[in-house]
Amino acid sequence: MSERGTNWLLPKMIKSEGDVRQWLRARFGMGLLWIEPSAGSTFGIPDSLLLIGDGRTIFIEAKLAVGKGPFRFKVRAGQRLLFKRLMMLRQPVLFAIGIKGTSEVVLVPATFETCSGVLMFFAVEEYRKKGIDKTLLDCLKLRPPRKSRKLTPGDD
Repeated sequence: MSERGTNWLLPKMIKSEGDVRQWLRARFGMGLLWIEPSAGSTFGIPDSLLLIGDGRTIFIEAKLAVGKGPFRFKVRAGQRLLFKRLMMLRQPVLFAIGIKGTSEVVLVPATFETCSGVLMFFAVEEYRKKGIDKTLLDCLKLRPPRKSRKLTPGDD
């Protein structure tokens, strides 16, 4: 059964970035915190935060890709700058790339290569095979959970 068969909220066909956002809402529900209320309304800040149960977060940027491979999507200069800073801090950032004319959304980690806005066909195939859950787990391995520090008397 297709993923759409299990969730009627998923869009039938990806036509716009709004459809990618709808896919994210249907897939992650309450775990998704929206930063950007609509496409293009903030300068460089990712669209949403995916809250993981142990206090970790993943930034997610929704994108619409066109083409049959390589797939192209627009990454603005402000986004590239911020994503590269987040990557240097080992903060996970994912692109949720909706492939226009299909019902498919692929999660792809933001890297210095993917921030160029071109995703080669073989990369999409790699992440299709890997699947969404495995991509999320791999992304979380970038930054281990924080270890709590016990406070002792005199600590401020």
